[in-house]
Amino acid sequence: MNEYLQEVETALNNRLYIVALECCLMIPDICGAIESNNGVATKENYEKWYNRYAVPKIKCSLTFDDCYLFRCSMAHQGTT
Repeated sequence: MNEYLQEVETALNNRLYIVALECCLMIPDICGAIESNNGVATKENYEKWYNRYAVPKIKCSLTFDDCYLFRCSMAHQGTT
């Protein structure tokens, strides 16, 4: 995961904002899958991880539903 986060930072430093954003939106998917019993990414695992780890750290009102919808639109349609 550290390598993944370093690549996000590299993308930001190189003004590759879309790449960095898409990667950040995938972090709860990756971590949720890692923490699951079967290693599979699901909406439920994303929600558990996001609410447990991201919500206490973020300084905005981005809810799980907002973040997941944003993730889906970026990853699947290339839109926001």
